[in-house]
Amino acid sequence: MLRIRSVVALVFLLAVALSSSCATTRASQLIMPTIKLHRLSALTFDSNGLVAEAQLNIDNPNPFPLRMEKVSYALTFEGRPTARGETVDSVEVPARGSALAKVTLRAPYRAVAAAGAVLLLMGELPYTLEMWVDFYTPLGPARVPVKEEGKLTLPQLLNMPPPGVAPSDNTQTPPPKP
Repeated sequence: MLRIRSVVALVFLLAVALSSSCATTRASQLIMPTIKLHRLSALTFDSNGLVAEAQLNIDNPNPFPLRMEKVSYALTFEGRPTARGETVDSVEVPARGSALAKVTLRAPYRAVAAAGAVLLLMGELPYTLEMWVDFYTPLGPARVPVKEEGKLTLPQLLNMPPPGVAPSDNTQTPPPKP
């Protein structure tokens, strides 16, 4: 009788060990999606401050769909923290497919006043946009960091289409050669 209980206990422990190792194996099968900044739309203003739209191209290499649930962001101009926030718009990314996600970025007037002065005086404005994109997957939650750095110039800003509008073909034409 004692021997049967020992065998049953051993089988139970073995089953628990195998099931936990299977869960670890399944979770490790998640391949993180690739996210790139596709486009930054024009900076506009509303009653609260600056508004811009970042479009993210999300590639999902997994054999199952992903759902983007939230994007947190931090925006700096000239190394100075300008804005932090998050959006909660949900975007479905098909299995082994891609999707374009639009993220609204907001910054209060006071935070962008100095940045605007630098842009007008110097002609360019270094920026860093960091985002953390949260996904729901069948294997559990996943977070993907995205970082984009660059310089905004006044001509770039003046030629950017407003949020939600695609650039026209003639805005991409290079200047004529002398």
